[in-house]
Amino acid sequence: MLKVNNLDFKNILKNINIEVRDNTIVSFIAANNSGKTLLCNILNTTISSTSSIEINNHDIHKNKHSYLRRISFIPEHFFFINDFVYQEIKMPLYNLNFYIKKINERFKKVINLLNIKHLIDKEIKELNDYEKFLVYLSKALITSPKIIIIDDIFKVLDKSYYKQVFIILEKLKKYTSIFITSIYFDSILYSDYIYYLENKTIKYSGPKEKFFKLDNELVKGNIKINDVISSSLALNCYEIMNQVVRDKEELVDILW
Repeated sequence: MLKVNNLDFKNILKNINIEVRDNTIVSFIAANNSGKTLLCNILNTTISSTSSIEINNHDIHKNKHSYLRRISFIPEHFFFINDFVYQEIKMPLYNLNFYIKKINERFKKVINLLNIKHLIDKEIKELNDYEKFLVYLSKALITSPKIIIIDDIFKVLDKSYYKQVFIILEKLKKYTSIFITSIYFDSILYSDYIYYLENKTIKYSGPKEKFFKLDNELVKGNIKINDVISSSLALNCYEIMNQVVRDKEELVDILW
């Protein structure tokens, strides 16, 4: 479990308290330029903070190396060192001085899990943004982290890929936790727990069903709720269905 207690940073983030439990997807929703990337960079230790942060009792200050071995980070903007996909995915384990046999074992497991065998021999410059995300996700998984932190990936990806991303993340939470930041509500629909940041502090935290029941003033700006989403959330509350959908035809098919 990732725990953040009373995080304050330079009048940008105030009294931030977060828990990401094992095998869950947690969304952190906020407007542009409100501190999402800053929070991610504090969690990945790129930016230092004196606040209490730990993963499974491995403290960010007392044992930074042990803490970092338990997280992986996917940035908003992709940066690659190698030319080929297979090289880039294996790189984190080479950096950790893993034996070749173990690297190849984990590599095979990850590419099978994400179903990307067709990509591994390609040059990275040939890939589209979604495929580049899959490479980064593979790099994140290969170290067997306790949590993967994903920063605002939906600003990069075409909307046609949003649902597919969360189908994959839902599959992966069997192996790790996911903490994802976004300006969009799409991530909420597939998350187990939500944090909503406004005016430097967390205005709401809780399950998505409760979040969408709140006054729409809370979800103003970039976070919009359409009638189909509202209907499917209500049906979830009454246990008539167990998923949240955005598309009217999909909702009709489920109910039919």
